[in-house]
Amino acid sequence: MILSICIPTYNRVRFLDALLGLLTAKFAESDLNSKVEILVSDNASTDNTSEVLEKYRGIISYWKNDENIGPDANFLKLFSEASGRYIWLPGDDDLVRVDTLNYILRMISEYSFDYLYLRTRGIVKKNWRERNAIEMTNIQFLRRVNIHTTFMTSQVIRADLIKPNIAAARVHLGGFMAYYWIYLEALYKSKCCLVSDEKEVYPDATENTGGYRFYKVWAEAVFDVIKKSSINRDEKFFSIMRQRMFLVLLLPVTYRLRSGSAGFKFQNENPALALRKYFGKGFYGVMTYVYTNLPYIFLKPVNLVMRLFARIVRLIRDDIV
Repeated sequence: MILSICIPTYNRVRFLDALLGLLTAKFAESDLNSKVEILVSDNASTDNTSEVLEKYRGIISYWKNDENIGPDANFLKLFSEASGRYIWLPGDDDLVRVDTLNYILRMISEYSFDYLYLRTRGIVKKNWRERNAIEMTNIQFLRRVNIHTTFMTSQVIRADLIKPNIAAARVHLGGFMAYYWIYLEALYKSKCCLVSDEKEVYPDATENTGGYRFYKVWAEAVFDVIKKSSINRDEKFFSIMRQRMFLVLLLPVTYRLRSGSAGFKFQNENPALALRKYFGKGFYGVMTYVYTNLPYIFLKPVNLVMRLFARIVRLIRDDIV
């Protein structure tokens, strides 16, 4: 088995069905059953996931947990069950190009890479036989991809870089970032890292997000995991991650929550308190105070300036997004 596609799911049958439709479209004509396995772990869904997945019988392996074990434990369960040389963990609410699977298999054949990142932005022109990838070291990868290393759907990783770390990752359960600690450990040992040269992944655009504490995960748990990973030896990476996370995710979401227009359904938090651990001093502390206390009418022009600043930083750094 070359590739294990590990899909965790919970009450998102409509999105899951669309993803599986894309992934299995080429199975019959390309005889992929002997090369690729699709594992779906249902975290005790209460919708009709089981019934809908019946149409994929014989193509996928599917199980339903007796109870909801939490998303990060569900990820680790999938990692444990995977038998392929490479593991891919797509989110159940994301979509990919209809030939992305063929593209991944071609990259494995040509590069035998350690780590592949599938872009979420960029051009969409060539077919899977013509598309290529940018090769770089793990340090270059970390610094240019930075916060997007947290997006699980974009990462395809050698299984022998994942499996030895599954047990140790259990200490990070509860913060939604146990999988990310494994990714960082895999990156630390990766020699050949690739980035797709075209867009391959279409993240969910319906704001099908929520059910957890946003700041607890993205302002704290991510950085707790980095601090406890081998990658933490690269102090510049931590600095880049903190800056990019603040500018690209934390401030924009804080602004949208202040505006009342956000479609997210996050659990209630005190943003100023939640940001204090890693963003409570200097520039970060000042901007946190501005975004959480300034009257909204004055915050709007400030937010426009910060969006422009974030874009300039991305261009200067030549970030891959």
